[in-house]
Amino acid sequence: MSTGSPSRGLAAVLMVAVFLAGAAAGAAGLALGQRAFGGEGGRRGRPLEHLSRELRLDPAQRREIGVILVRQRERMRPMFEETRQEIRAVLRPDQQARFDALPRPGGRRRLRTFAP
Repeated sequence: MSTGSPSRGLAAVLMVAVFLAGAAAGAAGLALGQRAFGGEGGRRGRPLEHLSRELRLDPAQRREIGVILVRQRERMRPMFEETRQEIRAVLRPDQQARFDALPRPGGRRRLRTFAP
């Protein structure tokens, strides 16, 4: 004997389908991002080396692209910091301590708590 209506069952199936589609899209995006920015094969955090090798950059191109990457990293730093602060605000104190010890972008670790 069924306890729910057919429309409830359809809604549940649709929710699961949407969830699975989102998970698949997220996994595909992660894989593409890792491939594009060097997350696989030991290239993590070294996009200049990856580009240099794949594109056979000459020294002048390597210097110019290095400057671009440093400038972009500096532009993105405040956004990463704001995101980390927002995430940290959701966590319990025990989770915050573990979160603070996680590696930060650029391979740095932050051992103290965020300052407001």
